Amino acid sequence: MNTAMSAAARAQHIGRESPVRQAHRRLVFWHHDEPRLHLARLDPAHTALRNRFPNSWQHLLRVQALLDAAALLDLPATVLPDQQYAEQVAPLLRAAARELSEVADAERNSSARLAADALSAYAGSGQWQPAPPASAGPGTGDDPWVGVGPAPAASGAPDDGLSARHGRVPPCLLVAAPHGELQAEADAVGARLDELRRAAGGVLGEDAADRADGRPGFAVADLLLAGGVTLSGHWDLTPLRPPGPVVLFANVRRHRLRQALASAPERSAEDLDTSLRRSLRRSVAQVAAHGWRRASLAGAGAPAPGLKSFERAGFEEAYAVLLGVLAAAESTGTPDPLRDIVEELTPYTELPHQDAADTAAALLVIGRLRQGHSAWSRPLTPEAVAAARPALESLVRSLHAALWEADVFALAEVRAAFAAGVQHRARSAVQEPLPPVEFGWTFG
Repeated sequence: MNTAMSAAARAQHIGRESPVRQAHRRLVFWHHDEPRLHLARLDPAHTALRNRFPNSWQHLLRVQALLDAAALLDLPATVLPDQQYAEQVAPLLRAAARELSEVADAERNSSARLAADALSAYAGSGQWQPAPPASAGPGTGDDPWVGVGPAPAASGAPDDGLSARHGRVPPCLLVAAPHGELQAEADAVGARLDELRRAAGGVLGEDAADRADGRPGFAVADLLLAGGVTLSGHWDLTPLRPPGPVVLFANVRRHRLRQALASAPERSAEDLDTSLRRSLRRSVAQVAAHGWRRASLAGAGAPAPGLKSFERAGFEEAYAVLLGVLAAAESTGTPDPLRDIVEELTPYTELPHQDAADTAAALLVIGRLRQGHSAWSRPLTPEAVAAARPALESLVRSLHAALWEADVFALAEVRAAFAAGVQHRARSAVQEPLPPVEFGWTFG
């Protein structure tokens, strides 16, 4: 019996195409049917918000409440037709725009003015206008930033595709303050991306070329407030609307890492700051690695026949995560980046919604580790990580072949690893019958 193909067949069955998903209309609990939610109160007394917006923080709370109400109106079209939705949501959006104008006047904050104008225009036309360069997001200065945009901004959707792909796109609110110290860490990695790309060539087996259309900016900030569409919540790495940067919310990432370290007793609490800096550096490389391809690849490449849309999203995420950390391990000569990324990915495997990109990527990586090391378990010693490195490098090459070289055999291999991760998760669920915990956060 060909066990690899048997596993791949199981993965194909698990990965069958689901009905059309409208993720922008799902609540924070969308990962599972019986959720347990772990809420982190990031700013219980709105202390940071008051400090950065001393004259207008209450206006921002009203904007949050109004956009939360607008999100609740985003019901399926069979319940609330588009015209009725537009009539009901427009007064909420106009009121939120007026509150943002108050913020702009009180704080002399240019981003709040741009957000007010954008929201007012959307309330009138139902169409999101292209984002002006000045609204690019948190910058390198110290000024706090207010952003309002459509839900697909979290996926970096281009402006010309927003209205065509979605009949109505409720807005989300993000308020953030630049984190200068950690921004310096991100900038340092950004200056080394060419070096890391050359190291990635050693993993891919030939020179790696950067196929991205311009190198994305990367901003590090603390999240002060969020509202509106719930998919803008509980994310710590968020691509803003072009020409905005990819933003990492340092305070949200810190909380995620604290949870991961709590489940790893061999790691001390004082590792948190070090882990945050390492995680930040990996994220910069991961964002860049999305555009790294073998130099010999012709054009944009072609996926393996039969590759499903959700597989493509999850496999591309796994590719970028692994290639980034393997390049860092190659460049630094230490397995620490690999050990750290496995610890970060493990909590995602507890979420059974396997067509979410982060969950699918985590299952794929853990599945490959289980394939090669049946006794793989904590603690993740440097020796164990080093032993797994060749298997992960091989997985990266198979992912590249399946995603861009039309290689059906590579796709079968990747699906087999994914199936191994799904199987591992199923066994863990039997031992731990409680539903998984979804992370979320709130303010105030």
